[in-house]
Order: sequence, then C-alpha cells, then structure tokens
Amino acid sequence: MKISWNWLSEMVDLTAAGTPEKLAGILTFRGLEVEEIQSLGKGFEKVITAQILEMAPHPQADRLTLCKVTLGSGSSLEIVCGAKNMKVGDKVALAQVGAALPNGVKIERSKIRGVISDGMLCSEEELKLPSKSKNKAEGILILPPETELGQPLAAYLGLNDTILTFKLTANRGDCLSHFGMAREVAAALGEAPRLPKTAQFGTQSCPYTIRLEAGEASPQFWGCLIEGVRVGPSPDWVVKRLESVGLRSINTVVDATHLAMLELGHPMHAYDADRLKGGAISVRMAQAGEKLPLLDGQTITLDGFELVIADDEEGARAIGLAGVMGGGNSEVMSETTRLFLECAQFSPVLVRRAAARHQRHSEAAHRFERGVDPAGLERAISRLADLIVQLSGGAVHGATVARLPSFSSRGRLKVQLKPGYVNAFLGTKISDEEITKV
Repeated sequence: MKISWNWLSEMVDLTAAGTPEKLAGILTFRGLEVEEIQSLGKGFEKVITAQILEMAPHPQADRLTLCKVTLGSGSSLEIVCGAKNMKVGDKVALAQVGAALPNGVKIERSKIRGVISDGMLCSEEELKLPSKSKNKAEGILILPPETELGQPLAAYLGLNDTILTFKLTANRGDCLSHFGMAREVAAALGEAPRLPKTAQFGTQSCPYTIRLEAGEASPQFWGCLIEGVRVGPSPDWVVKRLESVGLRSINTVVDATHLAMLELGHPMHAYDADRLKGGAISVRMAQAGEKLPLLDGQTITLDGFELVIADDEEGARAIGLAGVMGGGNSEVMSETTRLFLECAQFSPVLVRRAAARHQRHSEAAHRFERGVDPAGLERAISRLADLIVQLSGGAVHGATVARLPSFSSRGRLKVQLKPGYVNAFLGTKISDEEITKV
C-alpha cells in the first residue's frame, strides 16, 4: 500500500511525527511495516522553471545552439543545448549547476566547444518522467505557457511529496486507505483524524430498485443516479495525485472512483446508466456457464459460485463480477451522460475465490478480500458522488439503499474492554487514562 505524505497530512496533523522517516519508525513499531520511503522529487533539487529569451547558433558547432534563459529575476544565463525542438519564449526545465539529475548526470559549469554553459535544459528522459510524446529523444521538455518562472520543477509537477510503501498483513484491511492510515497515525501521535468534508445525502427518490438475492453474501447495497455528467480528462491535481501512488489516470469518472477508494478504502463502481436494462439492479449468485464480458476486454465463463451484479434485462444479465471487476457491457464511455454508482458489501470469501478462479486480482478485490467497513458505505458513496460532480459536472438525481433485516437489526458491534485486562495480558503498567486515549 502506497501512502502519500501530502495526502495523509490532509487527514491528520503530522507535525509531531516530524519527518517521513520518523513516522515510518513509529508505524513500524506499531506493526505496520514500512518497506520503502521514496522522495518523488529526488534529483529535482536544483531543477527550476525558466524561459528562453534568445537563441543563436553555436559559433564552433553546427548542431549546438546558444540559449539565453531567464528565471524571472536576476541576470540571465547562457546555456549550450543540442536539442532543436525549442523556440524563443518557450518555458523549459533548467538544471542548475550542482544539480544531480534522476538519470545520474551531475551538472557542472562547463565549457562546451569554447563556450561556457551555466546549466542544462532537460528532456523528459533525463528527468525520468513519463513521456508525453511518442519519442522521448526528440528534444527538451517544453512546459505550458502559463508556467511561473523560477519555481522548483518538483513543485510544479506535483513531485514535492514522499511516498511510504507499507507491507500490510492480511488482517489490516482497515489500513488500505489514506484515512485508514490516518487513524493509526492519529492514535500514535495523540491527534484526531479528519475525514474529507462531504455531506452524506442519505436516500432520495431513485428510479432503480435494489434486490439482494444472495443473502448474507451481500447484506447491503447503496446506489446513486447522477445525470448530466461530462466524461473527459482529469485536471492536473487528480492526475498527479493518482500517479504519485502508482495509478494511471483514465478519465474523470474512473479517476473519481480510484480517488475515493484510496481515500476511504471502499471500492466502488460507476455504470453507464443508459446501458442498464430495466429498473432494477440485483446482487445474485452466478449461473453455471453464464458469460460475462469484463472491463479488460475479456469474456469469462462463470461457474455458478461467484457473486455478480445484474440488471433487469430478461434473464437478469450480469453486468459485473461483484467486488472484482465491472462488466464491459455497462462500461462508462466518453459519451456517457448518466451514471449509476454502486457501493456494496460483499463476502470476502466469495470475492477471493472469484478473483483467484478468474485470475483478476484487482485493487477492489484486494480490499474486499480483507473486509471493508460495513458502517462506512453511505459516507463512501456520498464522497464518490461529490468527486464525480466536482470533476465531471452533473447532479445527483436519486439515491437508494437495500439492507437485509439481519444487518439492520444487529447494528455496529461494541466491545467492552477492562483496562486491567490489558496490563494483565501484556505485563505492563499503563494507566487507565492512557489506555482510554489510545
């Protein structure tokens, strides 16, 4: 599990931890092993944004160019460059003298064919950045015209962050999210965790009926209809946030589901509502031999022991492998304008078996296999709806929930603990006040 220091700091005050390294030590001591600490901005310490003021041929080399660049203040610098894709006025990435780039190159003030160069204009390849072009070797990185001059490139690219990679044991599914980890940090530091501000919308008139046909294998299901969305590329802050923890941006809707999952720990799914048949959504056991096209473009044959989501088409067509992967027959497309959101609770055992049987070890299955917070579904789907409206526009036009009577009656489990038992079991002398605080 990759946790962003910046993202975590939005949910809990990290002042007392001091540094990512110190926090890693605290959490490892509590049983949450930190495998790796990665500074995303390593190698960018002396790389800043600049602008080309003048260009001229190198007097001693036909293939080199002399570029005069400005950082927005102070005197200009002269840089010798071998690329040809830039022009006067372009915003570029300048590695200053003393920089040690991600590709291992150290920048020094040097004389190139008789001309002093006070730095280097960098390419995507030299910075080890994911290429935005088909050919990394075609030239230097050109930044957007609105880029502010003289700012650290790491900050501009969203790389001023540190990522902590945790090796979590199977019983710690509660830590497979930033808020889950924030709870642990809060307990360790004596702070209070902060949930993202989202109004829980409860239930509203909804055109879809939810049917729970698999009994205790799926005791509750929340659904939400959003209309008027516009699916498109996500803004930079979303792309950078996802990339920082190893996920690729897809579009505003899919990215919102990933953000909500990484934030709160509950996997959810968005269907194209116009591709759903009828007025009911059901959770049922699969039929042996039933076919289901998945989002990855492959069609699987079900053996009758899987949980599936189905619409109301004759025969109750399967539209998703519950807790594992959505169906390609209800996939959100670029032209989608109406969404139906799913947020449900599924049997960890059935999800694990289905993921293994069909070799689909998804991020969703990884979490459902370990158990999700049964009391957090309304908060999770409210947060997802909020993110989708924020990123894709539209508005909520209905929300509904179905729960088994057994789930509704049992409520949230309460555990009584006598402080004296803790000390007797551990052989410690911890005060009642400290135990209560923790």
